[in-house]
Amino acid sequence: MKKALSVLLIAGVLSVSMTACKKDKAEDCTALAQAVSDKGAAYMTSSTAANCNAYKAALNDYVNSSCSQLTADQKALYQEMIADLDCQ
Repeated sequence: MKKALSVLLIAGVLSVSMTACKKDKAEDCTALAQAVSDKGAAYMTSSTAANCNAYKAALNDYVNSSCSQLTADQKALYQEMIADLDCQ
């Protein structure tokens, strides 16, 4: 259940953040957000270590990009949530 809530929460923030992307970065932001969505769906479907690691990597890529539009506190919270994903 915690895994599902984390995936849904992160997906929700990504969808809100996507609306804040600048036009010149829209394709890159869309691709990063789509990767998070795809990897999150794969992880929800099959909770393997490989899917978990792929999801974490996609999340890290997005959160650390200029697309995320997160404040420093929000970014720290997401990085903590990402670190808490147990990929064993």
